[in-house]
Amino acid sequence: MPHPADLAALAPRDQWSYHLLLFDLDLAAQGAADTSRRKHAAILAQLREAHPKHTPWDLSTDTLLAWLAREQIAPATWRSRRATLRMFYAWAVRAGHLTSSPAGTLPGARPEGLPPAGPASARSYGPPRAVVPALWREGLELFDAYLVMRGRPETTRTTRRQELSRFARRNPETHPWSVTAADLLAYIMADAELAPETRRARRSTLRAFYSWAELVGHVAASPAKLLPEVSTPTPLPRPIPDEDLADALDRADDRRRLILRLAAEVGLRRAEIAACHTRDLRERAGRVALLVHGKGARERIVPVPEHLGRYLLTLPDGYLFPSDHPDGHLSPRYVGKLAAEVLPPSHTLHTLRHRFATNIYRASRDLYAVQRLLGHGSPTVTQRYVGLDVDELWSVVDAVADTPLPPPARVRVSADVA
Repeated sequence: MPHPADLAALAPRDQWSYHLLLFDLDLAAQGAADTSRRKHAAILAQLREAHPKHTPWDLSTDTLLAWLAREQIAPATWRSRRATLRMFYAWAVRAGHLTSSPAGTLPGARPEGLPPAGPASARSYGPPRAVVPALWREGLELFDAYLVMRGRPETTRTTRRQELSRFARRNPETHPWSVTAADLLAYIMADAELAPETRRARRSTLRAFYSWAELVGHVAASPAKLLPEVSTPTPLPRPIPDEDLADALDRADDRRRLILRLAAEVGLRRAEIAACHTRDLRERAGRVALLVHGKGARERIVPVPEHLGRYLLTLPDGYLFPSDHPDGHLSPRYVGKLAAEVLPPSHTLHTLRHRFATNIYRASRDLYAVQRLLGHGSPTVTQRYVGLDVDELWSVVDAVADTPLPPPARVRVSADVA
């Protein structure tokens, strides 16, 4: 559970999730019915989606009234939403988050003189958001709040949300706490063309969700415990050949060239490249190191080659790959797309990371050093990144083949008789 002093550091959406979870727990402690709790959670989730850049405590009475009046809704729906707002903000006052409730003076019906109501405003960017079935919304919101409190990174939470939303849409009429192991197994195996890694990721998400559900008492036992493990083949390392990297660097502009160099010369993932900021540069004894914000919220400091380090020090303050939004950076997906535009079709940005690992191992023969530079939690994972040329392996097999064998038994017997 975050310390109250740390809440201000959370993004507004995460603050919403945190406080909605506490509100739901308060309702449960008061004995509120599950149907009522689900209704309140759904209404408050709509309010949050309408104000993603504000915390619950930033909203005024006029803001709440404008939200209620933005759509043409039935009088009963108005009263239902108003009741939820009054309950939520009354709880906020009791809990000490506010001194007075902005929902206390909301009218019980749509006032005369307001602008004509219309449909809810649609997002002006991106594809339409897939709708999560009503039966599933509360559970998914509470699980996401739980991940926030556990300190899980946004990348992990996004992956979990997307996978659980997909499963919910496949089972819209089934309550999440009524799902069986057979339902879960059918979902994992439904798409025959899925790679083993994808099936394993689905299993991991479902096990995490239902382990949480068992922990908080939504289910007596997790149905995902019975899911069999998904074995995945160990892929061979695929370091990009030097010739292909040289051609890609030659085709690239300055931005793409820096992306390629951070992957090939520092071994960064695309998400790590996207998040690079000049404040992460560290100067030590005339050399430059980089604080890398890695997978799973793990940080590491990696040395930067001298020529690349000097170049990084000349860049303006801020993200190395800023986006159009203030104080933002490019998404990992877009960084990968930019690299793919200059790389050969058979290679991705990750194969440059394989090249980095292979070259570091050749130079040091130290797998632990490679593990630390790549930010892996296990040397087993690192081994999949290190490739050796057949030329190097020939000397090894020749040494084994040239090791002399003892004489055969007939020679040994003859020698003993003599």
